[in-house]
Amino acid sequence: MKISEISTIDKWVNCRKIEEKKIDELPSLVSEHEEGADTTTVPPPRILRRKFSSNQGGSRRFDKVEPSNEPSSSGKRQRSPPETPEKGAAASRKRRRSSPLPAQFSAMDYIGEDNVDTLKAMGFTDDNEVRHALRLAKNDLSEAVSLLTRETSGLDARMTESNNSSVPLPSTSPTDAAQFAASTDTTDDSGPLPDSLEFPTTHLYELESRVLTSSWNVPFGPKESLARCLHAARCLAREKLCEGDDGCNRFMGNVLVEAFNKLLNSAEVQNRWNKETLDGILLMHLSLVAFVVERLAYLPIPINLLKIIAQLFDPNSNYMQKTKLRYFQRDKWEEAFGSTENAYAVPRCDDSTPEYGFLLEVLNEFGSLGGFDRMLSLFNDDEHKIDAQGMYSLLHPLRLSAEFLNREKMKPILKPCVERALAYVNNLEENDLRSSNITSYVVDLIGCVGELGQLLWLSSVEQDELDQARLGFILRLLKSQHFGARMQALKEVSKLLDALVDPKKDRPVISSEKISSWLTDNRVLSVALEGNIDQSQYVDRLKTLLSFLGPRLSCQEVSKIWSLRKGRAAVAVDNVFTILAQAACKFKEPEFDHLIALILKNWSTEETRMKDRILFLLGQVGKETSFVYTHEKVAEVLWTLSHENGLEMPLVISALRAQLGVVNEHSKDGLREIYINKCMEDLTKKKHTMPAMWHLSELLESIK
Repeated sequence: MKISEISTIDKWVNCRKIEEKKIDELPSLVSEHEEGADTTTVPPPRILRRKFSSNQGGSRRFDKVEPSNEPSSSGKRQRSPPETPEKGAAASRKRRRSSPLPAQFSAMDYIGEDNVDTLKAMGFTDDNEVRHALRLAKNDLSEAVSLLTRETSGLDARMTESNNSSVPLPSTSPTDAAQFAASTDTTDDSGPLPDSLEFPTTHLYELESRVLTSSWNVPFGPKESLARCLHAARCLAREKLCEGDDGCNRFMGNVLVEAFNKLLNSAEVQNRWNKETLDGILLMHLSLVAFVVERLAYLPIPINLLKIIAQLFDPNSNYMQKTKLRYFQRDKWEEAFGSTENAYAVPRCDDSTPEYGFLLEVLNEFGSLGGFDRMLSLFNDDEHKIDAQGMYSLLHPLRLSAEFLNREKMKPILKPCVERALAYVNNLEENDLRSSNITSYVVDLIGCVGELGQLLWLSSVEQDELDQARLGFILRLLKSQHFGARMQALKEVSKLLDALVDPKKDRPVISSEKISSWLTDNRVLSVALEGNIDQSQYVDRLKTLLSFLGPRLSCQEVSKIWSLRKGRAAVAVDNVFTILAQAACKFKEPEFDHLIALILKNWSTEETRMKDRILFLLGQVGKETSFVYTHEKVAEVLWTLSHENGLEMPLVISALRAQLGVVNEHSKDGLREIYINKCMEDLTKKKHTMPAMWHLSELLESIK
């Protein structure tokens, strides 16, 4: 064992001995304070003792000994015998402990100076952190050491009003930050937090133990751990040192994301938090905004921080929905900007809609601190050009809150950003499309730019050009040689088409007429079918497109889809039939009749396996279609095919089973009666006797 390790163990043993001595003295300290007080109204203190013992393996451990609160036989609390007066520093510490204590004193609130001195002697030099750790550990020295060295498993507490009672909840207006800070300050410090380039690791450890757990608790007071970590991170960002500090890096990487995800979108926001709590959390949101604005002053772009800002700027988050009835503080921002016309965010024009006062607060705070100006600087930096991911990360938060932004104020800021983004997209080369990371962000970037433009300033002509740029890039991806690019294109097409029919969609989208014209003029389906139809993932992405285009397909395109099965592997053929089934359910009568004609024309020359697949296709279309003509036509074709001369019996049964599924799916008694009569005709003519008997039995059993 190294000498340094022996020294550390000795210090640990010594601190345990000092702790035992201090705890033994604590009852007498409490008793001295209680002289002259009414002992009937003061509950006896619960003293936590620990004894030093050895386990079977020879290692040392501290066993917790639970105290007894029972009074002595005389009915009065027994006092400890007087101690021998110490000399020197020990006597001084004794006098400090014997000083008058407040009436609400409890053993768990006591912080022994012996423990403070011991922890400092062990190498923990920050007095504030030492005292904070002792306070969290309830003056338990070993727990304090665990907190300072992050050996503790954390503090379990739920984010509820009752469990936060130890920390005063915000009770003042969020605009009166100084008064609120004074009322919730848990340290001896007063005034604003001091600027420092040393990250408070003790507070970081506390945050990790309280946030990264199922029974979580986010300390949101202005002098508590989250506020201190945010303030320290802002100081480091001001000096461009965030990523160089291990503690700050750790804070930004996980704890910060989890903390604000819970503050913004947990179920407790909607169900349990009162007005004072929501007001206090707003201060943490404003602190986050201040930190992110400082961090935007230099590269690389903080992608993870901007994801949190996107949640904060989202009016549909639980927090913003809970506070949407709060009013916009006009007086405050008129004083700050001279007029609300100069504010970055303002209430919507419709007086009947909520003002979203807290959302406007964080947006205007972001702008007043220079956040929007720094975004523009990043876009205009020709020396260090940002990529698609960086552009999207900067614009996406504004896309979510665009309806609240002041158009006249934001137009000079955002229009150059949009122009830079489009120039970046137009200059992409074929090799750039090889990376799925680039293509996904480019597509998202174009969609983001389109929505911002439509909401903020673009004319109809400019918006049309922007929509064409978006659709043109999707077509370019679809024609690419790279599988990832084609998949991304189909994903974006599906997103556009889903938005047309989604009733919950409140974002602006490209019109149905414009998309239909683009799909038809550029033969998008034909281009898509030239891709990897042997890949099931690719075919799945085609389904939305086929459902949309089904009623719009021409007979020529139906023939092309039918011909795709020739010379293909079995997997590709199955995928072609999947495509046909998806589209045929929406065919109009001429196109469906054309498909049936193609099937009957090739039926006699098809192999047995292919015939079985065709029968399955017809049965699937007949069950899934919503058109009466289609399912009646399918039932007729299946009956005709089942009566083909020389058809193998397994195929006959397959055809009849598929037809039975079509008839039963739509519960058409008239259609069922037609084929019951046809079965009777077959039996009368003694033709197809066995299949007719089986089919008749199944039809009769299906009658309800």
